[in-house]
Amino acid sequence: MKFNYNTRMGLKINGDPIPDVSEWSYQVGDLDTSGSRDATGLLHRARVATKINYEFSWNMLEWEMLTEILSLVNAEKFTLTAPDPRSFTE
Repeated sequence: MKFNYNTRMGLKINGDPIPDVSEWSYQVGDLDTSGSRDATGLLHRARVATKINYEFSWNMLEWEMLTEILSLVNAEKFTLTAPDPRSFTE
């Protein structure tokens, strides 16, 4: 039996669509080259990037789809296309 997965969220790994997730969470973090506080407690920082770390889970996936997703993210480098959770609306 082959599942017909929804892909409305637009999730892609290296341009390949993956099924919509059942649940997801995220954490936004900044990468700094340096940061320090002055005597008044004001933070002086050199932010170089803002990164979003995602955690996805699916209720049901066929083994073949799971294997495909894992092989895509097991590469040394991959590109994830996902909605920005700070502005995502369903």
